[in-house]
Amino acid sequence: MTYVQAEAYCFHGNAKVAEPKNHAQNNAVSNLSNEPLWIGVNDIGHEGYFTYASNGAKMTYANWGLGQPDNFEGNQDRVCVNWVREL
Repeated sequence: MTYVQAEAYCFHGNAKVAEPKNHAQNNAVSNLSNEPLWIGVNDIGHEGYFTYASNGAKMTYANWGLGQPDNFEGNQDRVCVNWVREL
């Protein structure tokens, strides 16, 4: 599922893509699936400046993996949570 598809799916369910704003929320989202999940964070407006999709506010929490974000091939503007979990 692409980010746009995930956003549309949530919209039709009267919801929005999750926007984790702290460690506990990030873990809760991570524990929803064994696959990467899109979250409502992007740097579409300005490369490297991440904002929340719902309101454009500056992202206040990040838990980037090693070497991330890397803007792979110059074409990564949206964010997903991977399934690496805390035990």
